[in-house]
Amino acid sequence: MRISFPPGARSNAFDRNATSKTNDYNAVAIAPHALTVRATYTIPAGKKFAVGTVCLSTSRAAAVTVAGAQSAKARLTPSGGAASFIFSNLMFGGAAGEKSPLMAGSSAILFAADLLELTTEDLNTAGSINYTLAVPGYEFDA
Repeated sequence: MRISFPPGARSNAFDRNATSKTNDYNAVAIAPHALTVRATYTIPAGKKFAVGTVCLSTSRAAAVTVAGAQSAKARLTPSGGAASFIFSNLMFGGAAGEKSPLMAGSSAILFAADLLELTTEDLNTAGSINYTLAVPGYEFDA
């Protein structure tokens, strides 16, 4: 069935050459580290990106000796703007098996030349972390 729109009306975003995209990072037993960019995605010219459910989940693979902060974050740098963390998952415990899942729905629309980054950080002195980070959505004509 074909639905037509009045002259001058735009079709829905999902009808404008939409393509499913998933920006993700998955790793196990990662040793302590400074803030590190794990995945990047820049929205191409002439496109927009509709963010779906955001997943920033971590679990402690091995216990730490002295507990410190650990994080998984999604950072957005709008075209011509300053970077800011739009989703953050922080964990402060150090016991093996400790989990910190974050699943968040989003209705954000990112524009051409916007930069989306997935970052991790583990300021503990020992131990290791498992990461599952994902920002799925769909890219469509602007």
